[in-house]
This record gives sequence, C-alpha cells and structure tokens, in this order.
Amino acid sequence: MTGLHKKGPACPSAPPIVFPPDPPPPANEVNQYFFPVLFFDDGYVLGTNTPLPTLDAPRESIFAYWDYIATFDTHVIGHGMFWANDINSFTVRYNGWVVGTTITDKFDMTVYYTNNTPCIWYIYYDTAGLGTLGHSATIGAQSGETFVQFAYNRPGSVTSGTRLAIDTNCQGSFTKG
Repeated sequence: MTGLHKKGPACPSAPPIVFPPDPPPPANEVNQYFFPVLFFDDGYVLGTNTPLPTLDAPRESIFAYWDYIATFDTHVIGHGMFWANDINSFTVRYNGWVVGTTITDKFDMTVYYTNNTPCIWYIYYDTAGLGTLGHSATIGAQSGETFVQFAYNRPGSVTSGTRLAIDTNCQGSFTKG
C-alpha cells in the first residue's frame, strides 16, 4: 500500500478533503538521526533537500519534512520515530528537532495514510519549532515526474497545529487545514 500507484477519483471532480481525527500514537520505536521521508522503492535520500521532482530521493516518496532531523534525548520516553500499521492504515510519528537549531526548537509531526481515502496522505504538525518552521525543508510527494510540492525552503510554511493533506491522485493537489 503506497498510495502512489492506486489512483482514486480525478482531482477536479473529487469531493473536498475532510481531515480525519488524529490517529492514535504509534508504539513501535526507531531512535536515530533521520530525514522524514517515506519511500516505497529501493533507494535512499541523498544530501540536502531539493525542489521536486528530484533524483536525490527514490522515485516514489512522501516528503513530510525533508530536512535533517535529530531525535530528542534517547532517555526521554516519547522521543524519536515511531510507526504503526494495520490492515487499513499506516502511521509514522516523528519527534525531534531540526539539526543546526537549538534543542528547544522541538518538532513533532504525524504522517497518516488510510485506505478510507486512497492516495491521500495526511500530515499533522503538532509542534513546529518555536512556532514556525519550513525555512530549510521540502514538503510534498513524488512519483517519477508527477509530483505535489507544498513548500521548498519557505519560512513559516509549517506552524504548530498545521494540518496538510497531500493528494497523489493528480499533480499539484494539497489541502492545508
């Protein structure tokens, strides 16, 4: 279930996007330095973020916040990267800070996919640094030459409480809530 191949309704006639409630917190933990990019084919993310489409990341990718993110202190419960999935949904939660900023510039977001809304990825930015982030990140999705780019190195593009839905049914469709 990548959400990038299975196509839903055409964008112009699609109903408005309604954000589902925040998913329950996932429990499986991976504690590491990471780029918050989900990819669905062989490959890895190279170097610094770039505009989309890019060859510096796998062909099929969701860029929740492509920047270099460090996890919080591993001794503190609830910090790091967590994932969960079941037959109908997939959830990833990132908790850390943008490298190069102070540790007080916290970052907490959840990426959520459900079979109830095919090809739509939901990103919940619960804490965005000192109130705003985005100055050094790429946010969007790509599938080869088809891509949706919400932001590229745009300060203030993400604030605490931002909700973003990236619709991979067609190029260029996102909803900010």
